[in-house]
Amino acid sequence: MALWSARHRWPVMIAWFAVTIGLFVASQSLGGIKAVSATSGAEVSQTESGRAIVAMRAGGAGSLPDELDVAVTSQSLKVTDPAFWNTVATIVSRLQEVTASVDGRPGPARP
Repeated sequence: MALWSARHRWPVMIAWFAVTIGLFVASQSLGGIKAVSATSGAEVSQTESGRAIVAMRAGGAGSLPDELDVAVTSQSLKVTDPAFWNTVATIVSRLQEVTASVDGRPGPARP
């Protein structure tokens, strides 16, 4: 199929374009999602993520926790090397400083 598609680029492009437009038209004719009505005039949007926020607040979470995932990799160091862990500790301390400055507490001095 890939070989045939490579040899017949234009018919494949036209077919994909037609299928994409056809799916869009079919979605709109069946109702689709009205993005304007889902997000306008409400404190929290009525999308799935907005409903999840409402459910979390109803469970007692006054403010939603912020999370940050950081992946640290090295081409030359292993995870067991002390230099790697020193780098991780430096990254964590810098992120804690930034968090402190965002929370209203004094943050790090700018160099």
